[in-house]
Amino acid sequence: GAPPPPGPYGAPPPGPYGPPPPQGYPPPHGYPPLPNGRHIGRVKSFNPKHGFGFIDCPQSRPHYGRDVFIHKAQIGDLEVGQEVTFHIEANRDGHPQARDILKMDGRPPGPVPKHLMELMQKGAGGGKGNRDRDRDGDEGKGRRRRGGKGRKKQPQTDGKGNPVEADEDTSGPQANGDQASS
Repeated sequence: GAPPPPGPYGAPPPGPYGPPPPQGYPPPHGYPPLPNGRHIGRVKSFNPKHGFGFIDCPQSRPHYGRDVFIHKAQIGDLEVGQEVTFHIEANRDGHPQARDILKMDGRPPGPVPKHLMELMQKGAGGGKGNRDRDRDGDEGKGRRRRGGKGRKKQPQTDGKGNPVEADEDTSGPQANGDQASS
């Protein structure tokens, strides 16, 4: 007999339901699925003066018991409240730190906005941001000389840990020892 005529909707798709989408099925809340090891979180706080902030990540909280640390080197143009994906790496203390942070569209954060950059440089005195400081020559010889004077007031010791008077000749006890033995 002849095959049955196609139904009102045309021929059925090949296979049971057609091939699955290449990246698998998205999770119910509409984001693409996370590659292995990536977490989703929301930037909870960022303190430009201290140069770091935290990401609220419900997924990692049971494991670490705390928010995920985000360093200023990774914050870029992210804003508090923004959702991001990231890898977690434990720091020396075993606390979670965000690495390889991406926005929800898969792009890395953009450059830090200028106003934030300025705040980040004002805080954390020193660091890479404050290069203009050595242009005034502050860090030059003057500072070292002052430091030298201050240091003499602390008790100095010879190699054996015996105190040595600052105004005496610092070759100290050996010289005195020679006089005593003569």
